Amino acid sequence: MPLFGARSLAAVRRLATDAKGAVAVGKFHSPIVDALWAVRHAESADDRAADDDAVGAGPTPKHADASRTVARYDFVSNPMLAEQYRNPYGLVRIGRVLEDLDALAGTIAFKHTRPRAPKHLMLVTASVDRIALLHNCDTASDMRLSGYVAWVGRSSMVLKLNAYSDGVFGGAQPWLEADFTFVARDPATQKSAPIDPLELRTEAERAIFSRVAAKVERDRAQRAAPPCAQANAAATAQLVAAALPAVLMPALSDPTTVLMSDTRQTNAFVCQPQHRNTQDRIFGGLLMRRAFELAYATAFLFSGSKPQFIEVDRVQFVAPVEVGDLLMFDARVLYTTPKRTVRESTRAVVVLPPEVHVEIIAHVVRPGQHTSRHVNTTMITFALPEAETVKRVLPTSSDEAQRVLARIAADETRDE
Repeated sequence: MPLFGARSLAAVRRLATDAKGAVAVGKFHSPIVDALWAVRHAESADDRAADDDAVGAGPTPKHADASRTVARYDFVSNPMLAEQYRNPYGLVRIGRVLEDLDALAGTIAFKHTRPRAPKHLMLVTASVDRIALLHNCDTASDMRLSGYVAWVGRSSMVLKLNAYSDGVFGGAQPWLEADFTFVARDPATQKSAPIDPLELRTEAERAIFSRVAAKVERDRAQRAAPPCAQANAAATAQLVAAALPAVLMPALSDPTTVLMSDTRQTNAFVCQPQHRNTQDRIFGGLLMRRAFELAYATAFLFSGSKPQFIEVDRVQFVAPVEVGDLLMFDARVLYTTPKRTVRESTRAVVVLPPEVHVEIIAHVVRPGQHTSRHVNTTMITFALPEAETVKRVLPTSSDEAQRVLARIAADETRDE
């Protein structure tokens, strides 16, 4: 089970349960989520009992160690826990880990802003900037997740999370890494609220802070900069024109291509009370897991080859999801990358397998009102290590073509 510091897990659960049993929501997710939320509830109970003047004193610089958190998975001594995290191929079930990463990130963000968070701040996951698989990992060895605050702005923070396994480099190097961005809101006004600055003590901490700050500025500038209309229109028209023969003459279409609409897979479900988080909204980790599993199935059905997860390129949370909402996931392959040979910085020549880039858009739909609302978008990349070739995906509308171009541009910027 996870280790969270001096306070025992049993004491944490007892304190959390005393707070009107609110921690019970975690029991419907993974044991790790349950334990992480128990810690948050216990500390929240402490903070609510604190003096209002102390709690409302305002932002205070804090070092990353104040919120650094580790969650442990004792797979070796707990076969039942290992079974909950094992996928059909004997590796760690990535969707489950995504749920735990979201709970871990929320706990770290809460710790960094306490004791103000329970009364004066509402913390929201703005985006998951990247979750990258560095090495495969199985459940034969113990595992841990750890994370800390790497950068803080006025009302937002970036958290760096890593997953380690005793079976991967002896636990010395991560097998997965992720970046989460949280924003703080004033519960009364819903406007942005200032959060505690980050205290930097070492050159290494200052270097990480600078790198993250530069990335935040690049992302902000990219969102603010309007695309070149003429070049974008020409590229869009070219992509749509390439699909016309397949649309007009499907029997004579190129067998190495497929229309984007033909890669589409959907899934819908009603959000239950057991899906909620500590704020009584639908747990973001659950949304990521459901999006990941649909994306995996979409890539598998599209390629006919078992996909291998590479990374979650980005998850953009636009609006919260409430209990009782009818949530619909719409997945499709945006584009593919053929098998290619690249030269790494070590001058070694590496052959990379074909890749499939899947977009998943989530909407809350209200059939009785004939309305829908976009809540988040997720981009996930899979490799096809057993495939020699992969079909080219052709967008058939300007909207599809523009999404392809925007995603390719974002991927190229990220790789620079």
